[in-house]
Amino acid sequence: MDLSGVRFCDSSGVGVLVASRRLLRSCGGRLRLILPESGDGHVAKVLTALGVRRLFEVYEDVDGALGGGAR
Repeated sequence: MDLSGVRFCDSSGVGVLVASRRLLRSCGGRLRLILPESGDGHVAKVLTALGVRRLFEVYEDVDGALGGGAR
């Protein structure tokens, strides 16, 4: 999921991400988040502040996510 254009995320948005991850994992899938370090980094900060960033595979860009090399 490319979140590079997202400028705001609150606990409701994080809840959707966590629920989506859980659903995908139950079906044998994976949720990969694209959160570039450039830009304001709001979403990454929110995930970290809420203590859930470690739950997600986070990538700098689409190519990284498709290649599977987590950062």
